[in-house]
Amino acid sequence: MPSNVSFSQWEHLFMTGKTKGVYFALLSFIIFAILILYSRENLFFFVVVEVGSFASFGVLVDLVSHLFSDRYQNDLTFDQWVQRFKGGRTHDVYGIIVQFGASAIDFVRFHYAFILWIMLLPEMFYIIKARFYH
Repeated sequence: MPSNVSFSQWEHLFMTGKTKGVYFALLSFIIFAILILYSRENLFFFVVVEVGSFASFGVLVDLVSHLFSDRYQNDLTFDQWVQRFKGGRTHDVYGIIVQFGASAIDFVRFHYAFILWIMLLPEMFYIIKARFYH
């Protein structure tokens, strides 16, 4: 199971660079917030970016509320985690997939959206590596 940490211990981990998944989630939310400013003139792209922004905020809030850190390691095997993925218990990964989709659609209009992919790939890597679910 994950290491039990208090908020103050997690805060120390955050300040010392031990919460990489949270950093990438924060950066992806900031990028989506910036993209909102560029999407005001077109309703379709605005809605797409809003959906991506809500998904990125949800992932960020979930990781912080569960005090996700680099020390988080579940005792599940990868196959057991995949079963939970199929059953809907890994909604953070679903949120990242929604963000990928929103940024891919927005890439048509705003080619700098690929920067999000640079943030989302390692974020997903850390969540899957830790086999994070709840």
